[in-house]
Amino acid sequence: MAVELIRIDDRLIHGQVIVGWVPNTKADEIICINDTVASNEMQKCLMKMAVPPNLQAMIYSVDGFNLTQDSAEITEHRVIIIVTNPADLVRLFNKGFKFDRVNLGGMRHSVNKKEYSKSVFLNEQDIADFSELKKLGVKVFYQMVPTDKPQDLFECLLKGACPEK
Repeated sequence: MAVELIRIDDRLIHGQVIVGWVPNTKADEIICINDTVASNEMQKCLMKMAVPPNLQAMIYSVDGFNLTQDSAEITEHRVIIIVTNPADLVRLFNKGFKFDRVNLGGMRHSVNKKEYSKSVFLNEQDIADFSELKKLGVKVFYQMVPTDKPQDLFECLLKGACPEK
């Protein structure tokens, strides 16, 4: 077994993940890596409450995530890893957790972000972080739910948008 999906989704654990991605990947463990949630006991509790009893949920800060692809917590499970932004993935990769594919689900609107789809808004730093992932050999594809056709993020950026479905 192994990491089945690495996903960027600023909502972390929510319905699309539980109802769509978990069955699609046959995952039995979700690992959220987020500094804010990991440092807040209330948020950790709420996040774990969103996970059905048949799934294990782990929450780490980026610095606190010290698992490798060979760790029992990874190899003995079918794992979905979720982060909220590309910068955290660059940090994980540079710490030694290597991967070659990332699913971009959602990064919502905030100040100074440009809309690329109804669920992806990026600023210059996000694009720089995605470019760094590309340099590291990581393919990033935009796909909200498993039934959507995956789209190469860099093709979307060149076009100025990711067409829906």
